[in-house]
Amino acid sequence: MFKHKGPFFIACLIWLCATSCAKDASTSDIKTIHIGAASSLVRVLPKIIELFESTHDVDVVATYSSSGNLTQQLKNGAPYDIIITADPSFIDKLNGMGVLSEYKPSFRISSPVMLWTSDQNFTGFSELQKKKSWKIAIANPDHAPFGKVAMEAFKNSGQLKQIQKQLVFAQNATQVLQYVRSGAVNAAVIPLSLADTSTGSLLRLSDTYCLAPTYGFGISKKSPNAQKSKVFLNLFATKQAAKILRTHGLIPESNVPTT
Repeated sequence: MFKHKGPFFIACLIWLCATSCAKDASTSDIKTIHIGAASSLVRVLPKIIELFESTHDVDVVATYSSSGNLTQQLKNGAPYDIIITADPSFIDKLNGMGVLSEYKPSFRISSPVMLWTSDQNFTGFSELQKKKSWKIAIANPDHAPFGKVAMEAFKNSGQLKQIQKQLVFAQNATQVLQYVRSGAVNAAVIPLSLADTSTGSLLRLSDTYCLAPTYGFGISKKSPNAQKSKVFLNLFATKQAAKILRTHGLIPESNVPTT
């Protein structure tokens, strides 16, 4: 039928091709930032993401796990653009492996560590060793920073030996919270960002028995969205983000010198 493909026919083909390419280019402009985040941020990070997405045409998807697991995942090639750990040492480890790009945040975020108990009249951390029948949940200290500081608090209070057999190890801070909500344990060490004040009692452990974990931030060297990832992380230094962080029990500091 079309033995002779004249100039008009060729022009139509060029127009169709150009339209298709333009449509593909438009679609590729819609970026998605993937974040691997410490599970203790499961309540607050969605609020930061919402703040970012309200002013940027970018989708942000977060996956939550223990800091140790996230570090191993990124090392093994997980497609995270950003990693946020509850201990900067994991970021240092990834930097040493050459996994991360050069990014030094000008802010610092830390989280108070709390002891939750089902007893509303519980008032003293040193009394924990007297509760022989209690089950005490903590995140696994082998790969979760909040589990590590829990062990530090037990040791510094002289109770570790007495309560060691009562400890129930969770995969991460979020699973500790699940144990609390299900009634499976009588006490738990959790970040303030996950604490529920509606039941039981809360005692602050950090500053007295252990240090408050500080979060670490990194951008993958393989990230195709490195620039937008940097813009997202820099949002943590703003007053709007600081307000959200404080509301959820975190302690933000901005204009922190980078080293």
